[in-house]
Amino acid sequence: MRFAYAMNVISAFKYCTWISTVALWTAALSRARLRAERRCANTRTSTRARHMLAAILMTPTFAVAMDCGMLHDFLASPCRQSVAAWDEGRNELYVSGYAYHARQTYAADRIRELNEYAWGLGFARSVEDTDGDTHSIYALIFRESHFKYQKVVGYQWQTYWHISEHWKAGAGLSAFFFSRSDVANNLPLPFALPAVSLRYRRVTLYGTFIPKVSANPGGNGNVAYVFGGVRF
Repeated sequence: MRFAYAMNVISAFKYCTWISTVALWTAALSRARLRAERRCANTRTSTRARHMLAAILMTPTFAVAMDCGMLHDFLASPCRQSVAAWDEGRNELYVSGYAYHARQTYAADRIRELNEYAWGLGFARSVEDTDGDTHSIYALIFRESHFKYQKVVGYQWQTYWHISEHWKAGAGLSAFFFSRSDVANNLPLPFALPAVSLRYRRVTLYGTFIPKVSANPGGNGNVAYVFGGVRF
């Protein structure tokens, strides 16, 4: 069964990358449609022509986004769970959060320059499968270490163990696209991180760890990030 969980972790990242790419293309095509419609309006093109243009631009993307059957069996399950989360899942409000920068990585004067109160809000839709695992799709915005806003859209999978009647401990993976001003000039990029959680009834505390990926002594990373969620 743990092997199946590991396979879900891998498939979660692959699926999130796929669905997030579709979402990004949808947004890009939406902007292209709006620009094209403005041009049509400026040249007094008929309403029928503008509607036809919109249909041509948008229909293929939505068709791909909604068809989980086109995926390999390995990815079809998390795809269906994400669609189920959107259609049938419970709402969850995210409240961000705190970011602890490892003191052995950052000098004391550097710590004083960084923001560790990562205040922000988010929204998720979550559904539980027959194994009791939770599948969520979410969007989150919060103040990052440099006091600017980071945007995140992604998929999260958590498997849970009962501690007591109302307490559960969870572990899994969060795969997402993020956007921030100091990384690729706000270009949305894919990433994946381990995720843990502690749940009491409808309230959940989530946590993850962002490792240092650069050998540069001044590089960023080694940050523990926590935020809360309330289901309703």
